[in-house]
Amino acid sequence: MFWLPRRARELNAGEYLNNDLKGQVNAVGLPETRQELECNFQRFMNRLMELPTHVMSYFQHPKVQYAAADIM
Repeated sequence: MFWLPRRARELNAGEYLNNDLKGQVNAVGLPETRQELECNFQRFMNRLMELPTHVMSYFQHPKVQYAAADIM
């Protein structure tokens, strides 16, 4: 377990996932309904499950490598 400062998003690998998710879900345009948003979200997450190297890339940023030590 690692202590992270309150406002240090760049130290959190989940924020890199979040940024990627937002970019991909809205890449074709903003969803018009909640259902469309959920569908886009689910499609992205399902695709991500098949791309473990992409998921590992979230931990390759120099500020997040502290968390990668246990998974490599």
